[in-house]
Amino acid sequence: PRTDSRFLSNDIVPTLKDRLEGMQVKPYAQHVTRILKRGVKANKSFVNDAKVSDHHAIIPTEEPLALGALSEKERKLYDLIAKRFLAVLMPPFEYEETKVFAEIGGETFTAKGKTVQSQGWKAVYDFEDEDDDEEEKDQTLPKLAKGDTLSVRSLTETKGETKPPARFNEGTLLSA
Repeated sequence: PRTDSRFLSNDIVPTLKDRLEGMQVKPYAQHVTRILKRGVKANKSFVNDAKVSDHHAIIPTEEPLALGALSEKERKLYDLIAKRFLAVLMPPFEYEETKVFAEIGGETFTAKGKTVQSQGWKAVYDFEDEDDDEEEKDQTLPKLAKGDTLSVRSLTETKGETKPPARFNEGTLLSA
């Protein structure tokens, strides 16, 4: 069905386990097993009858998946749908963010870094995107306490330009 809905209706919730069991093939099996072990937990972030338009969101069927029977285009489309379906059923991505403000020569500099606590839903996606700039990749920072003194190894002046708007992903494309 054609729909712009991003939500499931409550009558679909009892079928989620069967739909997951139909996806027990590579590359989805490890995520399906993890979700089934935790138990399928529906919540308002993706189950809401009031936000379902003419039809609920597009999700995999209960039929066992036969990837070999799909064409390349069908496989890519199924992969988008399956990954989104698995991601909403996975636990949240958890990380600890550190932000450091350093004063050097009267100027204030900022550094941010993340330490991943749990991959959660991001484990479903190959989130190492080739389009990402090196500067935008998350960095890890050492343990620091307020008032610590650090030594400056080097400083490099850079010039930059503004960036164009980000490309569409399946979520922003559906919204647009």
